[in-house]
Amino acid sequence: MKHFLFSLVAQFVIGLSAAEAQSEEVLPDQSKALEALHPDSNFGKTLHIQPSDDSSALRDVQATDRIDILRSEGEWYEVDLRTQEGIEFRGWLRGGLPTQRQAPQLPPATPKQAKKELKPLQSKTINWFWSGMDGDHGSISFVAGFQQLKYFLTGLQDINSVSTRVTAPGYDFAGVDLGMLARFNVMEAPILNRKLRWYFDLRYNYGFLSVTFGNNSLGTGQSVPPELEGTAYRITTHNLKALTGTSWQFATWSGGDLSGHICAGIFYLESAPDLRRTDSSQIVFTQISLSSFLQRTGLEIKFMDRMALGAGLGLILLPSFSEDPKSAGAASFESTGLPYLIDGNFQFWLSKTWSVLLMGELLQTKAKQSGTSSRLGSDYEDLIAELSYYKFLAGIGFHF
Repeated sequence: MKHFLFSLVAQFVIGLSAAEAQSEEVLPDQSKALEALHPDSNFGKTLHIQPSDDSSALRDVQATDRIDILRSEGEWYEVDLRTQEGIEFRGWLRGGLPTQRQAPQLPPATPKQAKKELKPLQSKTINWFWSGMDGDHGSISFVAGFQQLKYFLTGLQDINSVSTRVTAPGYDFAGVDLGMLARFNVMEAPILNRKLRWYFDLRYNYGFLSVTFGNNSLGTGQSVPPELEGTAYRITTHNLKALTGTSWQFATWSGGDLSGHICAGIFYLESAPDLRRTDSSQIVFTQISLSSFLQRTGLEIKFMDRMALGAGLGLILLPSFSEDPKSAGAASFESTGLPYLIDGNFQFWLSKTWSVLLMGELLQTKAKQSGTSSRLGSDYEDLIAELSYYKFLAGIGFHF
C-alpha cells in the first residue's frame, strides 16, 4: 500500500514539472513586448516641453546625462532625463524614426516612357516640314539684273493694191529687273531608295525700262513721228509665277546628285507703258498682259557639295492675252502657237545658310488680232503680236 501511494505522489510531481517546462517553452517573453522604441539615429541636443521644434526648451542635453525613453510619437520621444547632479527632467527629444515604424524599401520604379505625341499625317518614312527631321526647309533669294523686253507687231496694209505685211509700231527696250524667289519644302520621302520632295515655288519680278525717242526709229524699224522726237517714255513689267511640284533623285554620288523636277501653277506677265497720247490724240503704246497655266519640267545636278546647275522648260498652256486700251475697232488678241519659257541657273553655297546664284530666262509668246486696228494714225489688218523677254540676274539666297 505504501508503495502504491509513493508511486502516485511521484507521478504527480513529474506531471507538474513537465507542465511547467512546457509552459516556459510556449509563453512569449512579456518583458520584450514592453520595451520602448528606439530612434534610428541619435537624439537632438535640446529637450523640449512638447514634441515640436517651436515649443519651449527645457535644457541642452549633456554627454553625462542619463536618458530613459517613455514613449514615442513619430520622430519625437518622451524621456526622463537625469543629470550627473541628480536633477530630473521630463520632456521631448527629437530623433530618427524607429526602425519598426519605417516603411519597407520598395524596388526602384521603372520609369515610364513618355508617349510620343501623335502628329497629323505622321509616318515613319515621310518627313513633313513640322517633324524637324528635314534639314532643308526652303530658301528665300533676292536677285537683280538686266531685262530686254520686246513687243513686235506686224499687220497687213494695201500697198499698190497689194496686201502686204508690214511692221506696226511696237517697242524693244532694255532696263533693270528686280526679283524675289521663295521655295518652301513641304515633305520628303524615300522612293526606291531615292529622295522624293514636294515643294512650293513663288517668284516675282519687277522691271522698269525707259526710252527717249531719237529721230531714227521706234525700235521696230519705223521712223519716229516728229511729235515723238525727244519724248521720254517709261515701261514697267510685273511677272509672277506660283508653282507646286515634286523633285526626285535619279542618281546620287559622293558630293552630289542628279534630280528631276516637275511642277505646275500660274504664270502672269504685264507690260505697262505710259499711256500718254500724242498731240494728234494717238496712243503710242498699249498695256499688254498675259495670264496662263504653266507646266515646267527641269533637271538639276549638284556636285562638289557646294555647287548646283539647273535648267528647265515651261509650257504656257491656255494663255489669255489682253491689250488695254483696245485699238479702235479691233477685236481681242487670241494666243497662237505654243508659248514657252526657258530658264537656267547656277548656285554656289557659301555656307549651309547662304548661297549666291546666277540665273537666266527667255519667254516667247505670240497672239493674233483679227480685224482692223489703228496704230499712230495708220490702219492695219490682222495684227500679229510677238511678246518676248530675256533676262540675266544675279543674287544671294538664304536657306533655312
